[in-house]
Amino acid sequence: MNRRKSSASAAFHKALWEVGRDLGLRLAGSRALMWLRLEKSFPSWGLELSSDYSPLEPGLARFVKWNKGDFVGRDAATRKREEGPREHLSTLVVDANGADCWGGESITRSGEHVGYVTSGGFGPCVSESLALGYVRTPAWQEGAEVDVLVGGERRSARLTMKPRFDPEGTRMRA
Repeated sequence: MNRRKSSASAAFHKALWEVGRDLGLRLAGSRALMWLRLEKSFPSWGLELSSDYSPLEPGLARFVKWNKGDFVGRDAATRKREEGPREHLSTLVVDANGADCWGGESITRSGEHVGYVTSGGFGPCVSESLALGYVRTPAWQEGAEVDVLVGGERRSARLTMKPRFDPEGTRMRA
């Protein structure tokens, strides 16, 4: 980075910090932001969202204008909608006992593999260990008891269909 960009960035940071001080502005690292998104059940590109999933699996079908006319991928998306998704993005509350999920952990129900964790961590506002993951359709239901393999040990978890923090989304509009 050249010196001009560096000094402009530093000046912007200083000005922003001064304006935001009275508003309670605080620094937050990327890991903290990732934990907060888990509390809101917000998916992240490359973890929960990718070209491997249609809009149905992560619950984004409401954003597709099905009656729009022709668009790239319309036929495949329509077929997928007719078939229904094989798995669903889910929020899990994990009895982690101090060992939070990270991503890639297996999700089982009654000893059968039913999904996998895409990301996980501790929810600081709700004081719970949380994970997002894809769960196969038959096992996907509110309150379903599952197990997550964390660090080689089975940890009990339950599925929830609503975000753990601000489930109605009122704070986003405050």
